[in-house]
Amino acid sequence: MGFANVGAVVDFQGAPVDEVLVSFERSLALAGADDTLSWASSPDRGGPTVALFQSRIHTLPEDSLPIALSRDGRTPRLAADVRLDNRTDLIRTLAPCVPPMPSDTALLVDAYDRWGTDCARHLRGDFAFVLWDERERLLLAARDLFGVRGLLYAREGARLLVASTITGVLAGLRQRPHPNINHLKNFIAGRPAPLPVETAHQSVRWIPPGHQLLARNGTITVARYDQLRPATVSVRTQADATEQFRALLINSVEVRLRGRDRIGFLVSGGFDSSSILCLANQAVEQGRCSLELRSYSGIFQCNRKADEREYLNAVLVRCRHVIPTNIYWDDRAWSLDLLGEGDGFPMEEPPESSRFLGVPLTQRAVRDGCRVVLAGTWADQLLLRNPYLYGELFWEMPASNMAREWRHFLRESPRRVLLTLGPAILLRARGLLATMGIGARPDSAHASLLRRHFVRGRHAAIMNSADRHARFAGAERRYPFLDRALHEFVMAVPARFLFGGGQGKRILRLAMADRLPVSFQARTTFGAVTHLYAAGVNRERHRIEALLTSPMILEAGLVSPRRIARLLARIAPDMPPPLTVEIQRLLAVELWLRKQSEGLTPGRP
Repeated sequence: MGFANVGAVVDFQGAPVDEVLVSFERSLALAGADDTLSWASSPDRGGPTVALFQSRIHTLPEDSLPIALSRDGRTPRLAADVRLDNRTDLIRTLAPCVPPMPSDTALLVDAYDRWGTDCARHLRGDFAFVLWDERERLLLAARDLFGVRGLLYAREGARLLVASTITGVLAGLRQRPHPNINHLKNFIAGRPAPLPVETAHQSVRWIPPGHQLLARNGTITVARYDQLRPATVSVRTQADATEQFRALLINSVEVRLRGRDRIGFLVSGGFDSSSILCLANQAVEQGRCSLELRSYSGIFQCNRKADEREYLNAVLVRCRHVIPTNIYWDDRAWSLDLLGEGDGFPMEEPPESSRFLGVPLTQRAVRDGCRVVLAGTWADQLLLRNPYLYGELFWEMPASNMAREWRHFLRESPRRVLLTLGPAILLRARGLLATMGIGARPDSAHASLLRRHFVRGRHAAIMNSADRHARFAGAERRYPFLDRALHEFVMAVPARFLFGGGQGKRILRLAMADRLPVSFQARTTFGAVTHLYAAGVNRERHRIEALLTSPMILEAGLVSPRRIARLLARIAPDMPPPLTVEIQRLLAVELWLRKQSEGLTPGRP
């Protein structure tokens, strides 16, 4: 299937919905789309009326196959944005129902025929889909476990709208909703909700990662369909852990190399993105991938803190099957124009500054013919970039490891180590009782930590933002470190194999020791761009002051005049990252409110 925008509308009272298809066509059509699908149900006395829309870019070999139809061949019933990792398993399980080379969409339809509303739990990969079952008069909408693909919904009277983007949902509403002031306050404060549901628009809500929406007879429910669970593995030594991790990472990269022409990679010169590129290059060398590989990197000549060219060049020398493209970025890392709509980015919500690098590089990849882009993002969350900040991991280690590692924990988080002693004792007691048949065996401390990383609001909010960036750039973004098998393995591995000697992500270092250049093993410093954001804010100080002279954020009650004055007074080239982030968030909300004010006065809670 590949990459698509999808939309669906259900009117539970049977009112016509054909006009929404026109709105979807205008708001959800992807630039350069290879095909579109639209369908509206025939009037049914006493029943709901339904419409589906899909705009698709072909990114997978099977995309030339027809779009999935219902079994009777009369009406399309599925709009899907899907790339499946477990195709082989699904084909084996669903045979003989599936054709010899089914598309991912066809597999999804067959999965629904087999498992009904439980089908999403059997899928592995990146997906967001909307499925209408005419016989059951049921709408099912689901989003993948990590939330790589976006999906939102809104209820307006008897009408339900579901779409890949906020713009798509808004296009189907009769009245534009007011700004969600509470959500904007939390955004400015960097306080995302525990579960990412709300948006900056009242009544428009996310279907959270790993959740599905069911709508029938006017009743709508949103519930979790699955969650990460530690795998059953046998790991006794560091060598065992490293070898199994390496095999899973190689598989994760290679299943994401499915494509039609060429694939791009966002590469910084850091461990994570460089590992992905080296493994992709290895797949080409060993004949498991025949696609053209291209890398895209932001280069900083004048900023030594951000400059990773030494390591990037060493990786590119080793990856002889990769065509590199470097873009000089010293003065482009932060711009007020890019924070707004200066580059054409649609401000569905207050924009995150994280797009400053990722979006332009992805756009360049698209111009070069890459409709798929791989990124090394999320390795920090999977492998705990600085595990010494989590005192609970100290108490989980054997005594011999404690003796070696205690000084690193005390250097980073002495208070946290003491505060987690009580919970650690309780966890061990529960584990002991479980071995005696009393109660269920609890997750380890680090398994619980990893699960929380990917259900809490902050990471989901970043993923929602990344999905918007990818759709704007016009490419399918894939993340090898967001692989279910890889995550569930890491959850099951004893934490002591993930780090050691003061170093985080040790298992990745060891797994890539013979694939990355030798210089990587001795690395202790990594590139950072937060100081460039501070320099950019300072460079555009006068424009920022003018923007915040009579700001709408004051009128909306989001911040006090005193707070704005204090922030402006502290703008400097060396201001700390938290202050830079707060200023960026204020500016993002101000620019967004000004855009919304075109015909709408901001509401109050």
